[in-house]
Amino acid sequence: MKRHEWSPTSRGKALGLCAAGTHPLREITQIINIPKSTVEDIETRGTGISKPRSGRPRKLSPRDIRQIIRHIRINKHTRRLSLSTLKNDLHLSVHEHTIHSALQKAGYFHRVARHCPYFNKLDRSRRLKFAKEHKDWTKEQWAHVLFSDEMAVKLFMERRPKDYVWRTEEEYHPDCINLWTPS
Repeated sequence: MKRHEWSPTSRGKALGLCAAGTHPLREITQIINIPKSTVEDIETRGTGISKPRSGRPRKLSPRDIRQIIRHIRINKHTRRLSLSTLKNDLHLSVHEHTIHSALQKAGYFHRVARHCPYFNKLDRSRRLKFAKEHKDWTKEQWAHVLFSDEMAVKLFMERRPKDYVWRTEEEYHPDCINLWTPS
């Protein structure tokens, strides 16, 4: 059983020293600190590249992973699907943990959806206009402005469960946020 993987550099050194023929095998093992049997194997193979390992084949192909990601990114509702629902929708015969780890390797994580206040188109345009008009103001000009904030407080408000979404770095993408709607 192989216990240590030697770097391609040290294997190349062993191969070079063997090919030069100036040093006996015992000296080569002392110079590069690789066992004699390993140096013999490298010399017989004639290459410093390690053999390919077989390993277990992947349950999900790259095509399956792309299909899962494409399905998640369709709209706001598909971003909120659970792993079991994803598995059933796409007819995958793998465990949910396999789907979860494949999504994580692809950079998608199950995160709590951000809450963002609701702004209609008129509010958005007004805020953008205000920002453009005041973008060049100095600190002294802003010092003469008084900001007030109105806040509505509801007593005995029911708690909503956390809403999870599948997302990458798109934290504030419209499909990944929960809009606060006035009631």
